[in-house]
Amino acid sequence: MYLSDEEADNINIQNKLLEIIFNSDNEYHRASAIKKVNVNNPILKNLAISDNSYFIRREATKKIQDQKLLEEISMNDDDHRVRKTAVKLISNQSILYEIIKDDSNEEVRETAIKFIDKKNQKLIFETAKNDKSWIVRYAAVWKLTSQDNIKNIILSSDKFMIRSAAIGLFKDESVLAEICINDDNSMIREICAEKIKSEEIAEKVFFLIKDEKIKEIILGKISKQSTLRKCLEDVNTPKLKLLIIENMSKNVENDEILYKIALNETRKKVREIAINRISSVQILLKLVKFAREDEIKIYCVKKINDVEDLLFLKMTEKKSIQMEINNRISELSN
Repeated sequence: MYLSDEEADNINIQNKLLEIIFNSDNEYHRASAIKKVNVNNPILKNLAISDNSYFIRREATKKIQDQKLLEEISMNDDDHRVRKTAVKLISNQSILYEIIKDDSNEEVRETAIKFIDKKNQKLIFETAKNDKSWIVRYAAVWKLTSQDNIKNIILSSDKFMIRSAAIGLFKDESVLAEICINDDNSMIREICAEKIKSEEIAEKVFFLIKDEKIKEIILGKISKQSTLRKCLEDVNTPKLKLLIIENMSKNVENDEILYKIALNETRKKVREIAINRISSVQILLKLVKFAREDEIKIYCVKKINDVEDLLFLKMTEKKSIQMEINNRISELSN
């Protein structure tokens, strides 16, 4: 039979590759040669099953296309690294099922759970709940589809990574709120708080939780002005007060609350932010009149843009404030 030069060269190359595979003492050279051997070469089967080196068996397995042989390797090879390689290539769901149930190595079981069909929810849930390796349980959680099963994992698992993964898949915000309020783990509470979107549920959590970090997260979910006003009355820490004040719209209802804060708050930064949010000139004038500290009076004067209002103030304030009023009038006149 006539062979073209290209075919002859290819045969020569394949023969040289086989020579390396059978005669070299260097595993890396042998593995490199296996990668280049024709995929239909029967020697691959023998190498995958019988070679003494797991490294060589694994490289040969990567090129196997016979599903039955891959199943045999995935179930019977002594080295978990070879079994894991075979698991990635098999399609038989029954074999994957058996591997998940029976294989002794967590890496092999983890790989099998990643390739099992999501239809096998009973097995996946049992694995997520009961496998002795948290790595396998974690992999199984991501394949759960039942919200009831996901909730079960959140409430029963003792592993943070597994619970956080389940929370990421969970949708019932009322349950997330309960976990956010009652769970012992602060990081779990924070993850649940981040997941909440409903303003109604966010409001409930805000008033029931004591954790300042959770309150801070929940505030980002609240836009209703009446709720923000209630929140402001509920908090004592300056950081939360600032966050609430910054989220409050400029309107008459809010101005009265901001006035009380500007008048009575002991922390300068909180007072200044409150004054910045006041929209009513009448409230600013009122603050200048009743504020005990000159610093507050001066800050308010700088927020007033009407010369007539400033002239009215000038008539009733002491000289140091009158000087600031004059400076403000000059700024507005230029």
